Amino acid sequence: MNGIDVDYQVWVHTSEGEVIPQSTAPATIERMLGLLAPAPGAAVLEIGTGSGYTGAVLSHLVGDSGRVVSLDVDADLVIRARGLHASANHRNIEVHVHNGFQGWAPGAPYDAVIGWTTAPVLPRAWVEQAAPTAVLVAPVKIAEIAHANAVILCTLHQGAPVNPALHPGSFIDMHHEVIEELGRPVRFVDSELRDDAGSAWWLSATALRDHAMRESATALLEQIRLAEPVTGFLPQDRQTMESFAAFVLSTTTSPGSTGGPGLGRCIGVVHAQGAAFVTSHGHLLAAGGTEAVEELGELRRQWQHRGRPRLQDLEVVLTEVAEGWAVRAQCGA
Repeated sequence: MNGIDVDYQVWVHTSEGEVIPQSTAPATIERMLGLLAPAPGAAVLEIGTGSGYTGAVLSHLVGDSGRVVSLDVDADLVIRARGLHASANHRNIEVHVHNGFQGWAPGAPYDAVIGWTTAPVLPRAWVEQAAPTAVLVAPVKIAEIAHANAVILCTLHQGAPVNPALHPGSFIDMHHEVIEELGRPVRFVDSELRDDAGSAWWLSATALRDHAMRESATALLEQIRLAEPVTGFLPQDRQTMESFAAFVLSTTTSPGSTGGPGLGRCIGVVHAQGAAFVTSHGHLLAAGGTEAVEELGELRRQWQHRGRPRLQDLEVVLTEVAEGWAVRAQCGA
């Protein structure tokens, strides 16, 4: 990052030259830390130690008068990060093996909380352990399907998150155990199969969540696996696809997602007898009946008619639940 003397390559590579899988791209790190904007002297709670690079940057940003607490469930990553911080003489950061969903009460209150792993809701513990005017930046679910992720920026007022805004961003699911297969979601997978190469294909859809729909979900996923994507559904640029995917999630009552080798992030519409998704390359991936394809096409028309709203343009609704606050995006009239 600009003005911060931390070598990204040193932190994200092992001594054998391999990249730490739990590493975030520098541009994403800079954007999220820019949203957090921790002041010198601040106390920061970091969820997801990863390579340790982000903790090192935070250590520099808050300075000697500040402090950083970093949490990760992967003991190997924590031990590695501790060693690197010690070698770099970072004395204002502590790293713990701990379930990030629970935060770290001994270090509270925190002036800022940042997450690098996607929680299903904005956890209550983070809010309770934060200072009265703290800033929170973290990826969260914006629908109860896999890969329906966005980054929330909010502040606190009277013990509750306020002034929420959403930004693009998708990170691996937060889990109380180490995730061995990073490409497979751990939540909201309604059907899964393995192809001949052993690669995982999965389907997530609210319309197929009922136990009685399990066979339908499996049959539909097999059709999805064999389907050929149709090019030209959307222009092939990241902002367009992120914006349309967010609009779909904020509008349809039948959201769905799917994934497999080479597909990337696929968001769309799933009904009992059919599915239609836009892939990360802007292609249309469809299987089964035509109802879902027709709805996705209508959503594209509505999105274009509204001026192609971005994720940041959508209204954010926070609903208090037992575990914290559910985050949803909705498109205004």
